[in-house]
Amino acid sequence: MDAAQCWFCDSPASPADRVAVVLSRDRTQTFIVIGIYETWRQAYRIVPRCGRCRIGHSLERGLRRVLIGSAAFTGLMLLPLAASNLSGEPWKDQWLAVFPVLLTMGLLVLWWGVLDNWFGWHRLAPRPERYALEHPAVQEMFEEGWEGGTPL
Repeated sequence: MDAAQCWFCDSPASPADRVAVVLSRDRTQTFIVIGIYETWRQAYRIVPRCGRCRIGHSLERGLRRVLIGSAAFTGLMLLPLAASNLSGEPWKDQWLAVFPVLLTMGLLVLWWGVLDNWFGWHRLAPRPERYALEHPAVQEMFEEGWEGGTPL
């Protein structure tokens, strides 16, 4: 593989669309009066990516954030519903709670489909962003004792 090729789809990579993988090493923890002070060394490894994969990864991240927000909203909405059922005085319009749950389930399926490339959209990345952890430069750092590995 050429350094100018996208790691995710093998098309020509753009220097502006790269993925930086953060690795850490040599963690030290020092106890202080109000808690623990932690220090570590960090290193970055750059994984080449094309514009198409950047857009696909951005779409996946955005859908994941919307899904998390929808799940949080739905969960918070279901708390008073469950409390009213447990208290013995159920709400009259409980069936209305079905719509946010269906929306959250639909978003889950959509996000999963984007993540696993179920749809034939030409803007989606063929591999998820976590595939950057399998790049040879990142694997080499793992063998040297670095840990972590989160794509930025």
